[in-house]
Amino acid sequence: MMRPLRRLAPLALLLVAVPSFATPTPGDAENSPFPAESRADDRVPVLFVAPNIPFQGLLRDTGGNPVTGTVKLHFQMYDDPINVPVIWSETHATVDVDEGLFRVELGSITPFPAGLFNGDRWLGISVEGEPELPRVQFLSAPFALQAGDADHAATADFATEANHALTADVATTSDDGDWIQNGSDLHHLNGRVGIGRIPTTGKLEIDGGSTEPWILAQGGGSTFTQIGMRLYDTGIGANNENVLEFAHGGNGGAAPIARLVSKNEGSFSLNGGSLRLEAASAPGAFNTNQLVLTRAMRIGVGTATPAQLLDVAGTTGTQHLRITGPSTSWGTQVIESTSGATNVEVRGQFSSTNTGAWMSLRDNGSERISFAARNGDTNIGGLIDVKNGSAIPTVRIVGDTGTGKGRITTPVIEITGGADLVEPFPTAGDRPLEPGTVVCIDPARPGHLEASRRAYDRRVAGVVSGAGGLAPGIRMGDGDVNDDATLLAMVGRVWVKCTAENGPIAPGDLLTTSGRTGHAMRADDTRRSAGAALGKAMSALDEGEGLVMVLVNLQ
Repeated sequence: MMRPLRRLAPLALLLVAVPSFATPTPGDAENSPFPAESRADDRVPVLFVAPNIPFQGLLRDTGGNPVTGTVKLHFQMYDDPINVPVIWSETHATVDVDEGLFRVELGSITPFPAGLFNGDRWLGISVEGEPELPRVQFLSAPFALQAGDADHAATADFATEANHALTADVATTSDDGDWIQNGSDLHHLNGRVGIGRIPTTGKLEIDGGSTEPWILAQGGGSTFTQIGMRLYDTGIGANNENVLEFAHGGNGGAAPIARLVSKNEGSFSLNGGSLRLEAASAPGAFNTNQLVLTRAMRIGVGTATPAQLLDVAGTTGTQHLRITGPSTSWGTQVIESTSGATNVEVRGQFSSTNTGAWMSLRDNGSERISFAARNGDTNIGGLIDVKNGSAIPTVRIVGDTGTGKGRITTPVIEITGGADLVEPFPTAGDRPLEPGTVVCIDPARPGHLEASRRAYDRRVAGVVSGAGGLAPGIRMGDGDVNDDATLLAMVGRVWVKCTAENGPIAPGDLLTTSGRTGHAMRADDTRRSAGAALGKAMSALDEGEGLVMVLVNLQ
């Protein structure tokens, strides 16, 4: 029977940890409070610290004799030498004692919780349920002092510098994710990272403060063609579905400076000195569905190389430009002068009752020309007004006056393209006669003309217009005659084929038909000239045949 115990005399009050340089056994790994990934890695040398604390003591009876046998020991941890509460405890029910000496592994029954030794600690011991012996303070051991500068620590909760740490956590609570080293690479598969902020809700959160940049990245060689930064939503490599990408893009490199791509939506990029928006889902070559702003401040719609300040290039069969507006403004568009005056105004609809388009051209705000697709609220014909300096219409063109007929109204008409009034007529053979030919009424076919063939012919109708390069001035007709009809000059100044067979022709001579087909001659016989004269000569013909300028005036 064991002798009564009188006291427990701890032998080593400074022992707290016995480090080991070997990889832990499978049994050790299961009981270790440290993460499995950080306890051992055959690629990195690791200083492994066992999770338990060896503790030795000397036990004597009341007579001072060393005890031999089995005893029950109870251990409790405190953060104060006198006060409670207990922050850790465990009981070793059967501890072998030999000549008073015993040894236990603290933490082998009840594992030490995380952060237990963050501060001063005292250990209380009771034997066989007797009152607790005076508490013993834990002090630093040599290897614990070295842990302040751990060269190869697998886990460092408050390391100020860790060159090759597999897990480094400076938070008040430990992170359940681990850093994995693979050669020169470092990976983190779980948890979150916060830089300059705590707590974090995203995988990576950075707070650079008010004066520092959030992220600084530098890299690349002399060609500047590599990607500087790339963020993917899904997939990598060829899966470029949702991408945020930054690259240098200089020195001949084709990579853009910045690009944002959203699958099935489009992309936004800085490319070749241009800002581009496109509807393509892939980040490859740009297509025609794009908007480009170049460094020369040119805007291209549908083209990557705008030649003007605004260059719109549509595809075949599509609208190139469409402008709409609210019903109260009827799609009004305004172009102003440098002084701010409205000089061009365009409406898709003139008013609430007039649905026709309308445009006004102005001089410093004063209207000079107006175009209306509808003449008033009821007539469907178009209307063009040209106004004078007092904004009064001096020329009006009406497409439909309500009768289906158009009209031009102006005080003066000045014609500079020709000098005669013509009307188209059909001729024999339905072929037009040569310009300058004198023609007569065809008695066999009403409404037709033929070339003159005899002198003093009272059927004379006029001269074919267009000889000598003098074009018609005004053309009349009802649209029943085709464009190949003969244009007859009935009034005005034309060149006429003439002959001097009846004597030389002088300016002012009265001319009539001659015996030569289609030619005119001087009219000497006053009686025969009545009703057969075609006009007066304005130039001379001394002999032979030639063109004479004639003022057409049938008598």
